[in-house]
Amino acid sequence: MTKKSAHDHVSGFSARQKRIALIVVASAFAMDLLDSTIVDIAIPSIQTDLGASFASIQWLVAGYLLAFATFLITGGRMGDVFGYKKIFMIGVGGFSLASLLSGFAWSPEILIATRVLQGASAALMVPQVLSTVQIMYKPSERGAINGLFGAIDGLAASLGPVIGGLLIQANIAGLDWRPIFLINVPIGI
Repeated sequence: MTKKSAHDHVSGFSARQKRIALIVVASAFAMDLLDSTIVDIAIPSIQTDLGASFASIQWLVAGYLLAFATFLITGGRMGDVFGYKKIFMIGVGGFSLASLLSGFAWSPEILIATRVLQGASAALMVPQVLSTVQIMYKPSERGAINGLFGAIDGLAASLGPVIGGLLIQANIAGLDWRPIFLINVPIGI
């Protein structure tokens, strides 16, 4: 019994199945982009609450990006080798778990470690989003889909600070900055 290729697998998808898959991968893509900008607005609250130093805050932001950039190519190749869906699910699961742990971090060091885990998980998740779009849609359809992802990119990046500010201002359940991470958990699930 030979294993079906990803192209063979999605060739049997109905239009409805393609839409559902697109919504799922687009949500993961938006979650990653929101998370990379939402933290910036919470820095003063995190600094005050955890007593984080300036260097810790720099690592909080840079650690995510460093892990993401370091593992991005490897994450893409892992999807090619082990399957896009499997690596996507591992990435989303890791990202959601890291978000939960970030939301309950009790020290700057723990928060930095969970942010690095988030970045590494995002590096598994994001390449699968783009690969899935490439195999699901014909070249003639990809222009519109890529345009959609461009819009999601711009919207998520600009809404991150707004959503972060609203969550911090709302101070949900007295959690201050923590909901900026916890919001990823239901999205990831």
